[in-house]
Amino acid sequence: MYLKKCKENFTGEDKNLFERISFRTKSLIKRSKQNLDIVDIKDFYININNFTPLYIIKNPLYNYQSISGIISYSLFGKVNNNWKKGLLEPLLLNCNKIKTFLPNWLIRIYISSNIDDSIKKQLFLSGAELYVMKENNNNFWQGLLWRFLVAEENKTFIISDADSIINLKTINKINYWQKSNKKFFRIATLHNFFIPINAGNWGGKSINNKPVIPNIKTKMAKYNTNWFGSDEAFLSKEIWPSFIKEGYYEGSPLLSKSKIIIIIILFFILIILVITIIILLKYN
Repeated sequence: MYLKKCKENFTGEDKNLFERISFRTKSLIKRSKQNLDIVDIKDFYININNFTPLYIIKNPLYNYQSISGIISYSLFGKVNNNWKKGLLEPLLLNCNKIKTFLPNWLIRIYISSNIDDSIKKQLFLSGAELYVMKENNNNFWQGLLWRFLVAEENKTFIISDADSIINLKTINKINYWQKSNKKFFRIATLHNFFIPINAGNWGGKSINNKPVIPNIKTKMAKYNTNWFGSDEAFLSKEIWPSFIKEGYYEGSPLLSKSKIIIIIILFFILIILVITIIILLKYN
């Protein structure tokens, strides 16, 4: 109610900023509550079809039998300058970093068929393997979950965000995890206070040459995932119980739980102060 009342006092850029903060906050709450609706049988089969690649572009740089693992990305949406700067450029940079620091790892991108072939070629020449997917105009955010399909294979995998630059700390954590006896992997972030698995910071590995999560496509297809954050709600609901049951390796937490609580409290106090100051300035 307070946020709704405050919105009435915002105009222009301030209103856009407020709407972005409000959108992210609502999405975070929705994800933490795991608000996923089960679809009917017709939509279930539509989803199964949408989670099946139209075609695959294998990259001859890799011998699939000898790779150590797969780093999986989703790439979709309307291509413009912001998209290229925010998603394509970091992804191309990651391709080069991964080839240097994780030379036996395959880079796989689940990419929308709507994206121009010139961009597909650019990613292919950078060392990526492409799984071309049908982008559903009525279910835009479903693309967030494409990258999870790699879990059906009997290969170690890491799920990452296209706009997240991989660094040496992350690579070291991956290497430590590979030496452990833990099946699953996650990198601790502030997100984990609300959501157990960050959609772009987790992975799994095959035990006894078996698929890591053999039925993940079926699990994904039964839900309506057409909202931002549905990927993390899905992970919380369907995959986190497997983490608990089968064990997971966690990268060293950035902060202790008590410090995280303090930071979150201070963050919300700061938001309230900023909103209050803006309102006071507008009335004065």
